[in-house]
Amino acid sequence: MNMKADFPQEGSNCFSEDQRIELLSGYIDSQLLPSERRQVEYWLDTDREFKKKYLYLMHIASSIKAIPITTSSSPEDIASRLFERVDKQNQVKKTKISIVLSLLTIVSVCCLVPRYFVSQEAMKIEHGESLAIALNQPIIKIPQ
Repeated sequence: MNMKADFPQEGSNCFSEDQRIELLSGYIDSQLLPSERRQVEYWLDTDREFKKKYLYLMHIASSIKAIPITTSSSPEDIASRLFERVDKQNQVKKTKISIVLSLLTIVSVCCLVPRYFVSQEAMKIEHGESLAIALNQPIIKIPQ
């Protein structure tokens, strides 16, 4: 660190806020020279805001240390879990595609079946009328 060789005890105005935070971080990590340490301790005793920052950083440091580190997972275990997840996602995608195709098939059948029955009804001859197909002489005169 060694920002200044000898710190004036009341000289908190000599340091920027970034420098004060850097010194505080060094204080927490026990990486300061004795003179820097005395300066930070002075600020902790006299500056409430600085003390709040110190307590906040200490809380963060203790929270980080409390995070559990799992070392029981081997790379093979991690890889197998990853591939299981990918396989599950692929299976879900295949299922969704199957459902969509099934729905499209059902909709298509529902749309075609009524047309088939309507066309069958139209082809029925009602009341004994006979069907006449005029190939050589059309019923309606076609203008040329």
